[in-house]
Amino acid sequence: MRQICGAFELPIVKFHEITFESIEQLREIANEPSELETVPYIREGIVLVSKNFPEKMAKCIGFNYLTSKNKTERH
Repeated sequence: MRQICGAFELPIVKFHEITFESIEQLREIANEPSELETVPYIREGIVLVSKNFPEKMAKCIGFNYLTSKNKTERH
């Protein structure tokens, strides 16, 4: 993904490696400010990818994003 975005000069968020500890830990991260270095964004959430099984993914959507105006996602 990084190589494809780089080839087309598309912005990409930072990748972080963390050890899962709790749902609350993920909710905190999902509600942090966006890491995109453009116009201020609300972070939509985070995507989790298993280190051992990269085909397994999950998404934690941030509360700040869900409660902002004109959003339709209600996961």
